[in-house]
Amino acid sequence: MPGMLGTASQLLNNAPVFRVREVTLSATDGPQSQRDKLARVVLDGMNQFVGLLDPDGNVIELNRAALEAAGIRLDGTQGRPFWEVHWWGVSEEARILQRDGVRRAREGEFVRCDLEILGQAQGEETVVIDFSVSPVRDDRGNIRFLLVEGRNIFDKKRTEAEILDRVPERDELKNDLPLGVSYERRTAELGMGGNFTQGKEPEISVVHPINEDITQHRRAEERLLEYEMLVEALQEKIVVIDREYRFRIANRAYLAYRGMEKEQLIGKLLADSLGSGPFEEVAKPMLDEAFRGNAVKYEYLCACSGSDRDFLVSNFPIKGANGVDLVAVLLQDITERKVAEAALRTVTGRLLRLEDEERRRLARELHDTTAQWLAALSMNLSVVSESADLLQPRAQAAMAECVALADQCLREIRTVSYLLHPRELDDLGLESALSRYTDGFVQRSGISIELEVSPSLGRLPEAVETAVFRVVQECLTNVHRHSGSSTAHVRLIRIPSNLVLEVEDSGRGFSHDATSGVGIAGMRERVQQLDGRLEISSQPGGTSVKATIPLPSSE
Repeated sequence: MPGMLGTASQLLNNAPVFRVREVTLSATDGPQSQRDKLARVVLDGMNQFVGLLDPDGNVIELNRAALEAAGIRLDGTQGRPFWEVHWWGVSEEARILQRDGVRRAREGEFVRCDLEILGQAQGEETVVIDFSVSPVRDDRGNIRFLLVEGRNIFDKKRTEAEILDRVPERDELKNDLPLGVSYERRTAELGMGGNFTQGKEPEISVVHPINEDITQHRRAEERLLEYEMLVEALQEKIVVIDREYRFRIANRAYLAYRGMEKEQLIGKLLADSLGSGPFEEVAKPMLDEAFRGNAVKYEYLCACSGSDRDFLVSNFPIKGANGVDLVAVLLQDITERKVAEAALRTVTGRLLRLEDEERRRLARELHDTTAQWLAALSMNLSVVSESADLLQPRAQAAMAECVALADQCLREIRTVSYLLHPRELDDLGLESALSRYTDGFVQRSGISIELEVSPSLGRLPEAVETAVFRVVQECLTNVHRHSGSSTAHVRLIRIPSNLVLEVEDSGRGFSHDATSGVGIAGMRERVQQLDGRLEISSQPGGTSVKATIPLPSSE
């Protein structure tokens, strides 16, 4: 800044007073005043839209580009909510998005998106801008202002659209970047290039095939270039690999991620870029599947740019004259999503553990306290009922009803206590708990249950026993409520490394959409917490649920 002020002072020495738009600079200006005026000159000289808001989203300052594009004046916007300014009059949705963006920035978030606004021809025409709003903090970390910026990307968007529109026009890209020459076209054109005489075999000129090969090669290169232009404009990281596993195309986003120039990558082997191990074990098998004509998606952990990043990799076959000659590889960075999923699993696991602990506590309280009180009440009522002959008939009937109600309450409390958390699960293990639970389920529902347990089951880790019991509970509840089946089969098998649970019924089945229900999601989450997997198969005639849970090697 001192260097900038020194340069400005030299200019003011040559011209003591001059004006830049609405800013007057003078040799008599003090350092702070000069700095403020130069900042204003810089702000109004920018082509992008820039503004400053208070934390509530009210306009404090806007630069010249922002005002002129919308045909508005600063004095007409200062103090007004930003989302009410003319730019956002394009739609009510735009105003809602702005208001939400201001709220998120006020909470400390950097917000960025592409938006359509009234930002051209004095606010009479719409343009698309790359818009952002970010918090500005003081030296104590408090948010004092919100900085809004917008860059006109209308021409960029239009160019992208034009490229997309041109793709079908280029021979409809029927074969998607063929590196060879179309066999059908070449055969026909070779025939047309020959000298035919009636009654004689055609004589094929050598010059025509050579020229045609050059033409076809040029066309293939043009189509490859056009595909490169198309992917260059996209934000996703995209490369194109040939059958020799060499890079043929790498778009700007991919090169920026790798920190490389195009010349450093194009023509190079993918194995040299990834390393022989990852290439042979992961990338090559997936590419080979795509070269066979199948689209492939998989997740891959990459440490290419110095830090581990998770990617969703999509391989798409590109057909040429002789089949699939190229594979387009699209990489989507899902690191943040994976981190969020891991955090969610941690939180969910804790919630499930807290839920089980609360179930266990409530079950114990009901069994040891409430049930005991009801048992004592029932016994006292029985003692009183022995003298029922001394009561009036109406009182005798009420006493008998009280005894019956007390017994019913006691039974239901014990049932609820058991369903919350069976004591057998802690004391005797999973097999005993399931045996008693299925017996009670048969009595309550009338559904016949066949329970098959591996003789070598034994005791399992507490978390495994609890999860399996809850899955069986949920499955049998669904059988009772939804399937219409009169039978169910529960099979629990222990093998050296896994525990396999299967629950089957012969009911009406359910649609695929139903697998997103809360109960099924809960089962899936419990199994995933143990690094297991849950498989559900349903069709008219029955549903099968299979949970596979890995067991510790010491078990």
